Amino acid sequence: MKQQTLNIWILFYLVITAGCIYFAVNAAHQSVWNPVTIFFSAFAAFIIRTAFTLMRYKSSMKHK
Repeated sequence: MKQQTLNIWILFYLVITAGCIYFAVNAAHQSVWNPVTIFFSAFAAFIIRTAFTLMRYKSSMKHK
């Protein structure tokens, strides 16, 4: 993949993560531990891991 394409995907994943965290915070009315907040928090964790994996892949491409 090109560097510019990777930057776009990384930005996309980070924006989606921010959106998931925003919805999880707004869904917490009485308790933090309801199914919606758990789902959005877990989904955000998987997405942020994907973004960090792409960042690591990008940095390994620069060193080669």
